[in-house]
Amino acid sequence: MAVGASKLNEKKVEIIKSMLDTGDYTHQEISEFFGVCRTTITKINLGQRWNPEVKSFIMKSDKV
Repeated sequence: MAVGASKLNEKKVEIIKSMLDTGDYTHQEISEFFGVCRTTITKINLGQRWNPEVKSFIMKSDKV
């Protein structure tokens, strides 16, 4: 795997959102399962996404 390659894809994010919706898992538990930082799960939960153009998380409603 290349350095900086994303560990998550659209399908995995859908699964994460489903796990969050159940309330059965903490952000930390989900992050450990998928091998990402807890803050990544928190950002998914908040409806943020990675924007490669600005190399930052932005709200889905924000315009670049």
